[in-house]
Amino acid sequence: VTGIKLEELRGKTPVEVAGSNEGATIEARYAECLKARQSIVYEETLNLKLGKQTWHTTLTPIFVNNKIVNLVGSCHDITKRKEIEEAVFNDRELLKTTLLSVDDGVISTDNLGNVIIFNQKAEQITGLVASDCIGKNLDDVLSITDEFGKKRYNITQQMLLNKKNEKIPAYLIVRTKKGKRILVEISISKIIQTDNNISGLVLAFRNYESKKIKEEKIKTLSNTDHLTKLYNRRYFEKETVKLNNSNVLPLSILMIDINGLKLINDAFGHKYGDIVLKQAANIFKNCCKNKGFAARVGGDEFVVVLPHCDEIDSKKIVNKINKNIEIKSKQNQKNLGVILSASIGLATKISKEQDMEEVFKEAEDNMYRYKLSESASIKSKTIDIILNTLYEKNKMEMYHSKRVSMLSYDIASKLDLGKEQINEIKLAGLMHDIGKIGVAETILNKTGPLTEIERAEINKHAEIGYRILKASNEFFKIAVYLLEHHERWDGKGYPNKLAGEQISLPARIIAVADAYDAMTSNRFYRNSLTKEQALKEILACSGKQFDPNIARIFVEKVLEEKWNIE
Repeated sequence: VTGIKLEELRGKTPVEVAGSNEGATIEARYAECLKARQSIVYEETLNLKLGKQTWHTTLTPIFVNNKIVNLVGSCHDITKRKEIEEAVFNDRELLKTTLLSVDDGVISTDNLGNVIIFNQKAEQITGLVASDCIGKNLDDVLSITDEFGKKRYNITQQMLLNKKNEKIPAYLIVRTKKGKRILVEISISKIIQTDNNISGLVLAFRNYESKKIKEEKIKTLSNTDHLTKLYNRRYFEKETVKLNNSNVLPLSILMIDINGLKLINDAFGHKYGDIVLKQAANIFKNCCKNKGFAARVGGDEFVVVLPHCDEIDSKKIVNKINKNIEIKSKQNQKNLGVILSASIGLATKISKEQDMEEVFKEAEDNMYRYKLSESASIKSKTIDIILNTLYEKNKMEMYHSKRVSMLSYDIASKLDLGKEQINEIKLAGLMHDIGKIGVAETILNKTGPLTEIERAEINKHAEIGYRILKASNEFFKIAVYLLEHHERWDGKGYPNKLAGEQISLPARIIAVADAYDAMTSNRFYRNSLTKEQALKEILACSGKQFDPNIARIFVEKVLEEKWNIE
């Protein structure tokens, strides 16, 4: 319809494409939309590649994190309609011929409001027959109301007989033949004679239902969080400004943070994290139904806004949310192996003088206070669940981890380390493979040798385990041991190619214990080595894969074998 290809537009400004005059007109509309921060509707006449054209345009801003990132324009060529309206002034017969052939519904009346033209498109839209309408008064032919179906418009009375200048909306509802109401986009023009007398009306209209659905969809997308289907931060901020200026007191705010979401993402993947977010969102939405609205305002942050709700009633909603979360969390532990937990802070605005920002801050402070008291236990419980889930996926991992834990304890004891550090190393040995929770079960239980891709996947477990334990204050200190337990003394290990004493002592201890138990245990794809064969391998790799001192102590003192390490 423009004659312009996308390649001619991409990366160019309107001025570069359409010239200084037309381009400036277009850019002015963009500036108006950016300033308004909402959709604008307008008509514009532009002289583009195919000549002068008139458009009916809806320009809509798209928001991400309350920032406009795109403008979406929906344009309809109304050049023909405008030409028709202009032709009315010149030649009624020409007008009649043209009106009957255009793609818009068109109805024309005489100076008394009696229908003289009722084209085929108007028949399709209304379900009426032209021959039944010609000669009848327009107000008797059509029942026309505003788009909400509340206000009735008697077009001929208002625009012809009473000669009122009342503005008729651009969107009206007409009743069809079967009684169904249909929304139309309409333009109503008076036919003015040279003596300034009104000789009739012309109504040009089209079905607006599908266009309205598209516009509503764009509006919904700009106000909705794509994952949880709750309102987004943009809608929340816009609505709270309205509520702050309305008489909705008391107004309660619930600030909510999902506990341990990062831990779930690291251990089980974002798929499970998304499940938890959607479960929480449904609980918030259902618990505040008919009382307010819920919105997702951050990655793991939600807010519930409760107009006309005092602190007592708000606490009942908080209790209801917590109860539903507890029920869902128990189901999750059984079915998914993840915990659903949330920290909730409440604050209530009871007077107009209270600053809304202070109310939000109070709710947020209360939420963080609760989170500090509950978060550690939630993370610890989540880590226990992760371990149990791993052991359920692969029973051999459980027995392997326990043996590595005891061997690491024995090595640390022979090094005369402090009791606290020895216990840390024992615990790290037990958890050293917790990162394998993020590895596919098919790879963990594979009966043959691993491919390069599968080996690369399983090698990620050191980093995954590090991220899991780093999230917990209780296990933060030993997280680095897990990260480094596959580093090598010669610097050829993973993930960071550390060498020698760059590697933490506990990680060097676990590396020896892990390798020995792996060699002396049966695998799906090979039989175990004997104790003697494994010890020879440990000695052969001393100073290469393993810390030579730890290898010597393991061989000579832990297993009570006398080997010449040289």
